[in-house]
Amino acid sequence: MIMKKRGREEKEKNSLGKKQRSIYRRDEEWGWMRGKLLGVGGYGSVSEAIIPGEARSRPPQFKDFPSLLAVKSAHPGSSYADLIMEKVVYTSLGSSPHILKFYGHDHTFSEEHDGNYGGIIYNLFLENALGGSLSGLIERTKVGLLESQARVHTRSILKGLELIHHKGFVHCDIKPSNILMVHCDDDNPHGVDGLVAKIADFGLSKRSNDDFEKRVRGTSLYLSPESVCEETQDQASDIWALGCVVLEMLTGSTPWDVNLGQEELFSKISTETPSLPSYLTSTAQDFLLECFTRDPNQRPSAQMLLNHSNKEAYKDEEWGWMRGKLLGVGGYGSVSEAIIPGEARSRPPQFKDFPSLLAVKSAHPGSSYADLIMEKVVYTSLGSSPHILKFYGHDHTFSEEHDGNYGGIIYNLFLENALGGSLSGLIERTKVGLLESQARVHTRSILKGLELIHHKGFVHCDIKPSNILMVHCDDNPHGVDGLVAKIADFGLSKRSNDDFEKRVRGTSLYLSPESVCEETQDQASDIWALGCVVLEMLTGSTPWDVNLGQEELFSKISTETPSLPSYLTSTAQDFLLECFTRDPNQRPSAQIGFRRRRPRRRGF
Repeated sequence: MIMKKRGREEKEKNSLGKKQRSIYRRDEEWGWMRGKLLGVGGYGSVSEAIIPGEARSRPPQFKDFPSLLAVKSAHPGSSYADLIMEKVVYTSLGSSPHILKFYGHDHTFSEEHDGNYGGIIYNLFLENALGGSLSGLIERTKVGLLESQARVHTRSILKGLELIHHKGFVHCDIKPSNILMVHCDDDNPHGVDGLVAKIADFGLSKRSNDDFEKRVRGTSLYLSPESVCEETQDQASDIWALGCVVLEMLTGSTPWDVNLGQEELFSKISTETPSLPSYLTSTAQDFLLECFTRDPNQRPSAQMLLNHSNKEAYKDEEWGWMRGKLLGVGGYGSVSEAIIPGEARSRPPQFKDFPSLLAVKSAHPGSSYADLIMEKVVYTSLGSSPHILKFYGHDHTFSEEHDGNYGGIIYNLFLENALGGSLSGLIERTKVGLLESQARVHTRSILKGLELIHHKGFVHCDIKPSNILMVHCDDNPHGVDGLVAKIADFGLSKRSNDDFEKRVRGTSLYLSPESVCEETQDQASDIWALGCVVLEMLTGSTPWDVNLGQEELFSKISTETPSLPSYLTSTAQDFLLECFTRDPNQRPSAQIGFRRRRPRRRGF
């Protein structure tokens, strides 16, 4: 009986498989296959579309298509009008980095129960937005985007609207779910965090000043006062909707309460303006107030808002970039976000190859420029490495005095923006330390970074968790959980065997015995500090008690070795004991330390 049952199950499985394969073959008759369902709407559905085979073997209309895209389909029984309008708009707009890419259209037939062809299915082939929608991005943050991130996405949406309006159309349904996030290269000037915002979904669009189409369309929460009160909808209505989208990006909440009934909602839109939180910068508030101008004839156009954002940006934009959110402060000065606005071709030459969002480390007037100048020397010598924070360049600007005139010189270094924070923050969030497998991956990356630093003849002098930055990576073999550890902060670095610079520098908790006892500090001292960092990764605690006074701390470093918990694997303990070799001449180098450990071995 069991054998018969298994036989029936196998037969049913094979039958289902054959049926599934026949469906795919049926789609493939048209030159493409319909894949995973992505969404459903009144118009029909959106699915993945797979274009099989190499370009030269495809039907002519699919030769230039990517192998994976999205297909928007109006099924029999639904209206084709929305998709036909979309095709008209996409064709009129042409190619733009701010509009979802349109590849073409075709029609197929639905399949009836008897296997024969049924009604016509109208299909639009579009760029596959693997980053989801802006709505999903906002929802994942829970509290809204950083203002610097929102600014970059707003500029992209504005440029898209500028094109739409220039071509004589009104979108009529600008909202976060109709702004799609498309993966882009880091050097894409319109994107941030590897995503660029593109306008999509033109099914409700219309021609501007269309006297034959008076119907107001779109999503109630984003409708403008004139749409609600006068049932008119034109390009200025898109600008009001844009204001709602930007406010939602900045706060994480819709401009109006989603629980309001339509009558109460329309009453608010008719008489009120969405409230702006006091924590928004004056630049953001000014931009939103312009979008929320109640008279549509006085509301600025997309082009005017683009010009406004250029003029009203931070003073630093006179130098080709904008200073954004403050990220940190130190003895050298400060670190802030830096936004490089505009397309690459319109930027000053030194910023053409910069990503649109990075970090700027600045030495302000009154502080010493020496640390930043040393950093520049080291970064330039090291070149590009996946284990060292990326260095883009440097410039100088001027501080602004109270009277509006320029003051002292500000020296700036442009660096990769480590959105994953520091290794110190990562350890702190775990409370008990990282898994040994995670610590191993980060240790290998730090070791490779140290190997390069030492090979180029430098000593870092301040290896510690807060100087190891976590950078987002895509399937980077040097990373784990989407983060790769990179060495940063070379302000205290020095040349190896520098007879002129005997001063010991760095953070006391990570100093080596020779630094404390003999006031010598060379490449072997970085290896001791690395051992302290690895121990902290594995235990969640610093190698020495942070409450010790300097005299007692230095006494311990001089005579003791940080204690290793018994629960660590023997491989991890062996690695740490090598790092904590008290004689710096016997301590292994980064190169030896790395080469001893093969990927096939467990532990470090």
